[in-house]
Amino acid sequence: MMSRRLLAVTILIVAGLASGSPVRADGDVSQREDESRSILERISLYQERHGIRGELDSEQMLERARWGYQRWLETEYRRLVKGATVDGWVSLGPSNGAGRMTAIAPHPSSDGTIFAGAASGGVWKTTDHGLTWRPLTDGLSDLAVGALALAPSNPEVVYIGSGEAGLGSFFVPGIGLIRSSDGGETWFLPQPGEVVAEQFFALLVDPRNEDHVLAATERGLFATDDGGVSWDLRLGHPDLYGVTEIIRSTTNPDHLWSALWCFSSCPEGLARVMTSLDGGVTWAAAAGGLPDAVHDNPFANRIALAAAPSDDRVLYAAINTSRNTPYGPEVAIYRSSDGGSSWQNTVDPGPYMLMQGWYNNAITIDPTDPDVVVAAGVWYVRTTDGGASWTAMDPVVAGDWMGTETVPHVDGHGFAWQGDTLWLGCDGGVWLSQDGGATWSGRNDGLVTRQYYGLDIDPIRQDRVLGGTQDNKTNLKLGPDDADWEWVIDGDGFECAINPLVPDLVYGTIYGTLVFRSYDGGSS
Repeated sequence: MMSRRLLAVTILIVAGLASGSPVRADGDVSQREDESRSILERISLYQERHGIRGELDSEQMLERARWGYQRWLETEYRRLVKGATVDGWVSLGPSNGAGRMTAIAPHPSSDGTIFAGAASGGVWKTTDHGLTWRPLTDGLSDLAVGALALAPSNPEVVYIGSGEAGLGSFFVPGIGLIRSSDGGETWFLPQPGEVVAEQFFALLVDPRNEDHVLAATERGLFATDDGGVSWDLRLGHPDLYGVTEIIRSTTNPDHLWSALWCFSSCPEGLARVMTSLDGGVTWAAAAGGLPDAVHDNPFANRIALAAAPSDDRVLYAAINTSRNTPYGPEVAIYRSSDGGSSWQNTVDPGPYMLMQGWYNNAITIDPTDPDVVVAAGVWYVRTTDGGASWTAMDPVVAGDWMGTETVPHVDGHGFAWQGDTLWLGCDGGVWLSQDGGATWSGRNDGLVTRQYYGLDIDPIRQDRVLGGTQDNKTNLKLGPDDADWEWVIDGDGFECAINPLVPDLVYGTIYGTLVFRSYDGGSS
């Protein structure tokens, strides 16, 4: 049996190495072997100098050192994923209306249980179809969510793609893939060290294996077979183009489709639909029919994809093919009836993306009828005849671009089906439809995810707060018990100010440059 003195020395040397080295774990087994052998060499040197001998041979000692170092890594990275404590903080709202929601993940077997991710407000959960919400990630060090996924074979396993994906610095970066094994109650980083990506478009978990995940990111399509500990690049180029979509056949889990997005200079034209028949190991471009114009402009070539659950030979691709021409045929929705081998342009759906297809572009298909399709841009369009005609649903025409209880906010970002209920995430929160997208109902009470660009507090009445928000106007909180904030200026609210000497003199801005002033505390 190894002497207590040698055991103590082993522990001290392992701890000393850990505390003196930067935290790294990039999946390189040889690196970890080198680190462990370094520990062993230090132990051997100490033995020789001090005449200490033990009964453990060198391989046993190496295994014990490796085990201790790995345990330290796991503990350290579970610590790093945690943010500051929320103790002592109280939410002030607003509880009447949410902010930009980027991802929705329904529970596969618990009706009414939905996970929703916000661009910078973390992950929230409802168990009653969105009537009430509960935050799950307030203790994390980063609350930017780009993608969410539950493992179909074990929905207690939940993945967050931390970091909202998009073009340029407008979007919110994250800290990589985050995992929960208890339904979102606790979280950890499965990959210590360098993160696989900081911006996620989508996550896809293999229905046969909860540890097999595909991540569509701004750096490309990555695959992991061990729950996020190690990753392989399967498609894309970290410096030139990423992958915006990854979807799976409902009949063959190895049949996949993805969409490339060229966000840099790509003269070879790499924005296209791709297909794989081996679970994403190899890829080929889906053949003809998509417009050549989709290949040239990074602001215009983002593709949204959907496969019909009832007939996965039917695919739809929504494309914004030109940033410079806001109205016209450059907004297109294509249909394939042969799994992507050929494509046909549907009837012009109208300019529903309004030059913002690089920002809000999503499409979904009714799970029982491949001819019923809903697409999201700035506003929304729907077809019930496979694209022979489209009906627009414009929140502005309905009376308010921020939406109503029955009309979603502008700027849709994602859809998800739970049974025959369709969920939508947009700049104003979440809405649901129980008739295939024909009518909608808001589900935003208590979903506190609004993004604030600017904030000021009344120096005399400190329960009176003014804030400018992303796409949700300038908001005013009037009192200590008022969780419902008032909307006082339209548009994207930015910097705002309350005069410290004359608090009824209030300033607000729209889009950063248009300045408004109120002499009555924001009432007019």
